[in-house]
Amino acid sequence: MNSLWRFCLLVIPCSLIIAFFSRAEPTFSQGVTSYQKNELEPAREKFMQALKDSPHSISTLYNLGLVEYKLGKKGLGLAYWRRVLDLSPGNSNALSAIKFASGELLTNKPLPTRPFYETLRENILVHMSFSFALLFVFIFSFGAIWVLLTFMGARRRALLTAATPTNYPLYGYLLWILAAFFTSISLLKSYDRNIKRATIISSPAIVRSGPSENATNLFELFEGSEVIVRQSKDTWTQVSLPGKNTGWVMSELLFINTEKM
Repeated sequence: MNSLWRFCLLVIPCSLIIAFFSRAEPTFSQGVTSYQKNELEPAREKFMQALKDSPHSISTLYNLGLVEYKLGKKGLGLAYWRRVLDLSPGNSNALSAIKFASGELLTNKPLPTRPFYETLRENILVHMSFSFALLFVFIFSFGAIWVLLTFMGARRRALLTAATPTNYPLYGYLLWILAAFFTSISLLKSYDRNIKRATIISSPAIVRSGPSENATNLFELFEGSEVIVRQSKDTWTQVSLPGKNTGWVMSELLFINTEKM
């Protein structure tokens, strides 16, 4: 009887997993086939179905971005690629697609000056996962502590034998600097994971002083612009440009491309 229970506990979950992937994979493959035939609407339908089965699928999200972009919904395509980058930091395909789409949508637009943190995020943080940064913190911290203990042991022996003590090695300082750098990156990644971001998927997106069409117009956001989500109320969402003014925009004009942890 115990053997039967163990068998069921092993086989049933495995069967469910196999059934899940066997269902999702053909749907995705059908979407790829339709996309290759330039049948964009059927491709989008298949990719959306595959995304319901596997909401965090990098391949599905990336291909959905391609389909939406070719269908003319460039802001939505860009939003899907930003979602890929949120789930898979440093993803080369997403980075290339985002660079291309941002250049096409936002070049020559009167955008505000980016704060230093956003520049740092674009050039460093999105290229590295939180776990990867923590791994380097551990490696360099362990190396730095090892060098320090080795140096202290050698110095103690030198004092006992009246020998000339050696200087602290240069690579020891380098290890401490690298450990501090990746510790800072880890802290920033932790902070960034608590910021909910969205992409404007259609223009014009009028930002208002309150969650109402009768509220005062504050400024306009362009398709492809990334904003920080503050809160939602009915069919409105309060957003702000990084480091800039805050206002309310209709929720249907937004696609959430990162989630607060």
